[in-house]
Amino acid sequence: MISLGRKKIKAFDFTSLKQKALLLMRNTMIPVVEKIPQIKGSSLIYSQWEGYIKRDTPDARKFREFIKRNNLNIEYVHTSGHATLEKLKKFAAKMNARQIVPIHTEYPERFRKYFGENVIRYEDGQHFEV
Repeated sequence: MISLGRKKIKAFDFTSLKQKALLLMRNTMIPVVEKIPQIKGSSLIYSQWEGYIKRDTPDARKFREFIKRNNLNIEYVHTSGHATLEKLKKFAAKMNARQIVPIHTEYPERFRKYFGENVIRYEDGQHFEV
């Protein structure tokens, strides 16, 4: 059973669909998704970095086996949230930011070089007010 908010959808509920359906899934949902009668030969859009699915980890292997077992047509459409330095500079300039806090970056110490004195760094887990 798939839970969508307050609604519960069973795998066989997909049988009555006259149109195409889109389902967002994770590895933990594989047993339920495989019960959908029309799953075999369906299309799967993988929107994360391709490297995740190609890794030699139990989760990646489980997902690849699921794809193969169900003859899924996979399309890789990476939807990254990562921005280039040029885009970040342009964004910061347009925002006229009083403070810039580097988050989710490998080189937070470099931000001051590119963005000036408005950069404030916090340690992971350190709380701050916005």
